Amino acid sequence: MILPGLGQVYTGRSTFGFGVCAAQILPGMIGYSLMGTFAGLITAVSMMLVYHAVFAAEAAFRIVRNGPLIPHPRRGWVYPAFIVLSIGLTYAMSALPQQYEAFVVPTPSMTPALRPGDRFMAERIDPEDPLHRGEVAVFLRPDGVYFVKRVAAVAGDRVRVEQGMVYVNDVPVNSGREPKGAKMLHGPSQQGLVLEKGQVFMLGDNAARSWDSRYFGPVDREDVRYRALYLYWAQDGRTGRKLGQFQ
Repeated sequence: MILPGLGQVYTGRSTFGFGVCAAQILPGMIGYSLMGTFAGLITAVSMMLVYHAVFAAEAAFRIVRNGPLIPHPRRGWVYPAFIVLSIGLTYAMSALPQQYEAFVVPTPSMTPALRPGDRFMAERIDPEDPLHRGEVAVFLRPDGVYFVKRVAAVAGDRVRVEQGMVYVNDVPVNSGREPKGAKMLHGPSQQGLVLEKGQVFMLGDNAARSWDSRYFGPVDREDVRYRALYLYWAQDGRTGRKLGQFQ
């Protein structure tokens, strides 16, 4: 059965079926709490599949043993009520604060770590949560578009750009290539600029194909909404790879 508990309702055990439907919240919440790692994601999906399979098999066994059930004419309310309960549970779960979010990579700006079509899981972070150099993060642009880039510098770091090369505290952090025709951001002096509190400098790993802080400047920390965790779907055997280190 597609909905856990529906088979039990069909076999005449409405109370049991409604309980099975409601109880799926428990493995769902446990599974959701494990999604911070790829292994946890696999465990969460497996838990829900097993939960569905067990009760579907139990209902199927009863149907085979006892034969099809003839619906009672006075119990026509059971199925609509069951559907309402299922929809209500789905809505309640979706209304809860979402700690994890899945994203699809649209451009090659983060190649080779992230390639177009890759899917990765990210963790919601608060403005007070620390960000570290090298982490991959998702931030919201003023036009409402999410960008995924790597944290190159944080508050207190000195950043300067020379011919496409980004230096953080006088250490080069990218390849020095830049998109053709792009206007680079330069600091107010040869010493560059020092990031203020609440600012981060975001770069794409593929400098030649990335629109990042070299052009639009530092990103406000409060606009960084997610920390990328791992690839949950990718080609070339990269599924499950953790994100966060320079690659």
